[in-house]
Amino acid sequence: MPKIVDHDARREEIVDAVWRVISRDGIASATTRNIAQEAGCSNGVLSHYFADKTALLHAALQIGYRRTEQRVNEWLRRGSGLRVLREVLLLTVPITREALFGNQVELAFLGHAVGNRELAREHHAIYQRFRSIVRRLLLDARHAGEIAPDADLDTIADALVALIDGLGMEACLFPSAFPAERQRAVVDVFLAAVAAPRGDRGRPYGQHRPRPTGGRRPVQRRRA
Repeated sequence: MPKIVDHDARREEIVDAVWRVISRDGIASATTRNIAQEAGCSNGVLSHYFADKTALLHAALQIGYRRTEQRVNEWLRRGSGLRVLREVLLLTVPITREALFGNQVELAFLGHAVGNRELAREHHAIYQRFRSIVRRLLLDARHAGEIAPDADLDTIADALVALIDGLGMEACLFPSAFPAERQRAVVDVFLAAVAAPRGDRGRPYGQHRPRPTGGRRPVQRRRA
């Protein structure tokens, strides 16, 4: 009786082998030969599932995104606002070993995506999904009075995604300069900059402390 092969499971096993090779030997060692050896299959079997190394990295990247998205959704079910936004952002920067490998795969994949419109479009779609989550959390924060009512949410969302991309690249290239605590500090500084003044925190949307307009300023007496 012929052996029944679960092709989807086999593809995922091969992709897991990609992650193991990267985690143990670095992304430069993620060749089709090394991946096939790690997965316990021949190059012929590997090419049956993946046309080339680009397709392999693409599949590894997709699984990495899917796993991150699952953890993001767990945080979204727990709450909203700046606290959850912080946790969501930290899930995507390389402060853990797994996140570091994911960022390394993404950087390698982007190199292949340059000049490839199909891959570039797919990466842009992933970017848009993540940006929509960031913007939604910013909107929740504004409704909760955590950020100013006149804050430009679109620009802040773009800046946050750009910040995360930049941190990921810098931490991959210069890990000693951007350890986990440094990455957390950078995220916290940015979120503190967009947050409403501390005295206005927790006030209902639209009821922030008014700024004085017009009128004479109080006279300050000089000391003799």
